Amino acid sequence: MCQGLVAVALESKGEGCSEAGVCPAPPGLGPFGLCRQGGLLLWLCGRAGSAERGRARLCRALDDGSALRAFEAMLGAQGVPPDTARRLCAGTPAQRRQLLGPAGVCEDLPAPSGGWVQQVEALPLAQVLHKLGAGRSRAGDPINPRVGAELLVGVGQHLQEGEPWLRVHHDGGLDAGGRRALQAALHLGRDPPCAPPPLLAETILPPGTPGTPPPVETPPGGAVGTPSGQGDGQ
Repeated sequence: MCQGLVAVALESKGEGCSEAGVCPAPPGLGPFGLCRQGGLLLWLCGRAGSAERGRARLCRALDDGSALRAFEAMLGAQGVPPDTARRLCAGTPAQRRQLLGPAGVCEDLPAPSGGWVQQVEALPLAQVLHKLGAGRSRAGDPINPRVGAELLVGVGQHLQEGEPWLRVHHDGGLDAGGRRALQAALHLGRDPPCAPPPLLAETILPPGTPGTPPPVETPPGGAVGTPSGQGDGQ
């Protein structure tokens, strides 16, 4: 699990982002990397003549604002008032904070011991946050957009005992059982972990697919992956 956010309000207010609300993406998942992968999907479903044309189409949508306008329209289709949708998409971080508001409690969880971060399990975090109100069990259940978490560490980082590794935003419902479940999601070791697997290990194409897609952008510090089956349709 990469460093990041799990919360509507946190994402909207731009925690860890620039003043313009631009949030850093994990290596290999920046706009260029997403366009590469999305362009391949457009090509495979017949919406673009090639993977490169699909990549260019997605990049244009991000650059000219049409992707953001489509997202704003999607919010409206889901019942978000037009003025609220507009301010969420085009407002400043301060304006977005006013719309959603902060959680009542901001709690840092300390590392139970020192060591190297081997893994942070995403499922326990999601389950605890769901119980705190960040998700639905049935259609129509209310969601508390202020509930969420900020992952303060990444795999390969060294932690000292007591150093914060997770910041939980909630309205007072986090109990001892929830804290234990969250702490159990953090896996520490005595030695640095092995190199993490690539975000994209292989591209599998349908049999008989003509052409060869371009290689996926390689992030700094490690390869993301390259298409497989080049020339044999696998």
